Amino acid sequence: MIQAEKKALRSKMKTLLAAMGEDDRRARSAGVQSWLTGLDVYKESRTILAYASFGSEVQTQTLIERILQDGKTLVLPRLKPAGHSLALHDVKNLDTDLVKSKFGILEPRPTLLNVALRDIALILVPGLAFDPYGNRLGRGLGCYDRLLADATPANVTAAMAFEAQIVGGMDIPEDEYDVPMDMIVTESRVIDRRDVFELLKRKESQKSRT
Repeated sequence: MIQAEKKALRSKMKTLLAAMGEDDRRARSAGVQSWLTGLDVYKESRTILAYASFGSEVQTQTLIERILQDGKTLVLPRLKPAGHSLALHDVKNLDTDLVKSKFGILEPRPTLLNVALRDIALILVPGLAFDPYGNRLGRGLGCYDRLLADATPANVTAAMAFEAQIVGGMDIPEDEYDVPMDMIVTESRVIDRRDVFELLKRKESQKSRT
């Protein structure tokens, strides 16, 4: 049942994103970047895992350039076909360090220095749909869920999404392998699930006293 719900939501979101015009996508992506780079967690992070955007995703080209310009260590993922896992590499030159995968996505060359997840302060994550509680719907390969299963409280996870990708309530179908985001950054706001759950706890505490 959960997988059928996920499939239906993926189809809906893919259609919605495909209908977005390029100028609109570019402008909204710039808004996402503006919110993200204004966050304390971005300013304080010395090592950031980002990703090269593809298709209808929030565009990240200017963001990964900005990360390097800000003097931070840029880490990008490379898909390892075996087990659909991600290898993480230190990228210093966007012109020479990246190659296109068989899917047409820019990835680091496999010869570049590997970076351990524990050494990354801020992890930027793509996805198709999100809810205000940090739940995420990916494209179905499970790459990021496998990666984030090893994350610690020292790793802050932030999803980058358009506001149209946020669904209400807890409407993302969950299974045991799904890993929620700490934050979701859109072109118009930042959703911090830690704030959301703190607010819920306060409301429940108030109810119990009345």
